[in-house]
Amino acid sequence: MATATGSKRTAGRILWTYIYHYRYRYLFAIAAIAASAYVQLQIPPLLGRFTDELQTGGLAPGDPLRYAALLATFALGFVLLYWTGLVVLHQSARRFEFLLRNRLFAHWESLSKAYYTHHSIGDLMAHATNDVNAVRMGISSAISQSVNALFLFVLVIILSLGTVDTRLAVYSLLPLPILSVIMVLLRPRIKARFREVQAGFSHLTERAQENLSGIRLVKAYAQEGYETERFRQAAQSIVDRNLRLTRLSAIINPTVQLLGAVSFLISLGYGGIRVMRGDLTLGQLVAFNSYLVMLVAPMQHVGHVVDITQRSSAALGRITELLQEKPDVRNDPHPVSVRRLKGAITLHNLHFSYPDNVSAPVLQEITLRIDPGQTVAILGKTGSGKSTLVSLLLRMYNPPRGSLFLDQHDIIDIPLNLVRQQIAYVPQEPFLFSTTIRENVSLASNRFTDDQVEHATRAAQLYETILEMPEQFETMLGERGVTLSGGQRQRLAMARALIKEAPILVLDDSLSAVDTRTEAAILSNFREMRAGRTTIIIAHRISTVRDADLIVVMDEGRIVEQGTHDELLELGGAYREIFEIQRSSADESDRGREERLSP
Repeated sequence: MATATGSKRTAGRILWTYIYHYRYRYLFAIAAIAASAYVQLQIPPLLGRFTDELQTGGLAPGDPLRYAALLATFALGFVLLYWTGLVVLHQSARRFEFLLRNRLFAHWESLSKAYYTHHSIGDLMAHATNDVNAVRMGISSAISQSVNALFLFVLVIILSLGTVDTRLAVYSLLPLPILSVIMVLLRPRIKARFREVQAGFSHLTERAQENLSGIRLVKAYAQEGYETERFRQAAQSIVDRNLRLTRLSAIINPTVQLLGAVSFLISLGYGGIRVMRGDLTLGQLVAFNSYLVMLVAPMQHVGHVVDITQRSSAALGRITELLQEKPDVRNDPHPVSVRRLKGAITLHNLHFSYPDNVSAPVLQEITLRIDPGQTVAILGKTGSGKSTLVSLLLRMYNPPRGSLFLDQHDIIDIPLNLVRQQIAYVPQEPFLFSTTIRENVSLASNRFTDDQVEHATRAAQLYETILEMPEQFETMLGERGVTLSGGQRQRLAMARALIKEAPILVLDDSLSAVDTRTEAAILSNFREMRAGRTTIIIAHRISTVRDADLIVVMDEGRIVEQGTHDELLELGGAYREIFEIQRSSADESDRGREERLSP
């Protein structure tokens, strides 16, 4: 994880790189806002002159209309210029929001599987919503308000010193530096409390996402009340943190109002005395008080800007920490040039431990050769390392160099995209997207024809089931395929792998949810469609693996037996033991069925 200093530096670089890229848009917006401030400040001296002429009786019959027209012109000019600047700034900020969200998503797509074992989806979603919004506010509202406040403040001082008694201006503006001291004290505390709020929001999002994804389990165990209370506590935590932030931020505006009131008291008291003495005209006092009125809003903006910028800085720091994460699995700087794999797989004395638990080896001394077109089955009890082996083959994790080869090339040297394009993978728990059946089957490419989709679903024994659905292949699936049964989800995932026609197919216990008859039909179709291509089948049932060219039995991360079905039965080891247990269970099941059917 990046340090706070490094994070802040990188956060600034991300923002300033974007602003520099669109510098002309920002300069135009700043110029428009600055011009609006200048136009706005033409109103006080106009009011001053009108007041003096009205007091001395120097107004001609048409002068009030002329002054009114000038005031309307300045007001309209101010509105148009300020509106133009705001529109340009907010358009640029929305574009940055779009680019930042896309950059975040693309970065998440590049990170390794290990990253997601330590980061919740709810937390990441909070970064993509609240944090990005906070950054957008920092480069839209904060810039517009700070530019307006800066130019108004500078111009008020210049114009007031040039048109009004210097001592009156200096005395009246004396309270304003106090605001700077208050801002310096509040800035770090506002930033820290906003980070607490965002962390609480991440926890709340995580809680909601987790419960909604597992709503069926929650209902099955009648835990609605318990989970509702946990959510309430998380929501209350956010309320408490927001109140702490609000109490701190709320100090700013009353302070600004108080300082503005003190300035007015000084102006009215000292200025009134000067008018009574004749040192100052009433019009000059009116003009100066108009300047002070215009300064109150910018002073309030300063407080708002401090609040927004600290929130934005904290959010950008959190986003930067994400963007600084590097994938554990990435392409070698000098990859080999390969266009298509033939399907040969070689494992040579493979040892592997997960990065977060190096002291506990998961695979040990794995040596295996799989020829192109060969069907290899891997059998073993839960935790024996079967799925880990598949993860290494897909390069979800990095195997040690020199231990895993595809077509005689070290897998570390083969580009990641090529490895994954050349392997069709069906996981034990398939993930389906909330879209149509056709789009789920065609996940690997949008170029598959209707005939290819139909052929793949027929091979996966799903075609007839699809035809019975209301919209057939255009049927929309619920979240993660919730509208399908477990067996249907597995068969759809198999159709998705078959249509890919990759040289290597991996089935990770992906027939566990189908009955033995459907399983036999699917395997028969696989043999026809996969002729000449490498197939790896991970399973627990002997019926799934018995016809494989080679059966590998694993236990505690090691290969303990390998051979054909008949060879392993003759060996009388672990495979034979599994076979006898499953045959005994099948016999008992058959006897029970016969007893239920007997009169």
